[in-house]
Amino acid sequence: KGLLSSHANFINDQISSIQESYEEVLFGSCQKGVLLPGLLEKAAGGLVYLGDAGNMNMECQRRLASYIAKGTFTRVHDDSHIVRVKTRMVLGVENDLHEQLYDELLLNIPVVCEIPALSKRPQGERNDMIVSFLNKETQALKKEVQLSKALYQAFMGYHFHDSIDDLNTNLRLACANAYAQSKKEEPIHMYLRHLPMAVFDDLELSLRGKDSEELMGVEDLKRQDGKHQILQLYEQILEAHQRYLERTLDDTEWLNAGLSA
Repeated sequence: KGLLSSHANFINDQISSIQESYEEVLFGSCQKGVLLPGLLEKAAGGLVYLGDAGNMNMECQRRLASYIAKGTFTRVHDDSHIVRVKTRMVLGVENDLHEQLYDELLLNIPVVCEIPALSKRPQGERNDMIVSFLNKETQALKKEVQLSKALYQAFMGYHFHDSIDDLNTNLRLACANAYAQSKKEEPIHMYLRHLPMAVFDDLELSLRGKDSEELMGVEDLKRQDGKHQILQLYEQILEAHQRYLERTLDDTEWLNAGLSA
């Protein structure tokens, strides 16, 4: 609080691949009298977020470590002029930061926050994410959104590449597909068939075959407390066991149904 003003600049940049010239993007350059300010100068007094920071080459990381430690830097091709700015940095990495960033930079980073992957989140938190995403779609489309129980289970159990953003993206795509097929006066009804084909084809066969007309609204999902989830888990296990006894599931499908419950 108080570190940044309400009018401070914010720059969000993604380093898509290892770029030998990224130092110029970040620190600017001065060549043949032509001055090109970098992100640190453009966001002076504000904040720069660098996604996929592990794609910075070693020289860029070395320069950044020096800036964090001293608060100064020099532009590329111009070592004679020292630039001093108060720009704060946030670096994002997808995997283990010790494998992505060099020790010289790591030692100068004062605060490290690890955000758990989707698979590491408790079921209650995942449910809350789904509710939040659905609320945003409801507000954007100005229509009530309802989804089938099977689709809810897919959102709760599918891996989505271990990414919260991927979960949100696929939920929005499913909502868009359902919206395109909805009538003007009726709520949006979302089913498994509205998922992107790549996700739908990757679902367990046992889940794909049991999409029903039973729909759940956002208010229903808000009531998915711990007690309700335990009862739901018990019902899913009983259902899988019954189908196994009826020989509609083989051993592998029965095991997968239990693990995904």
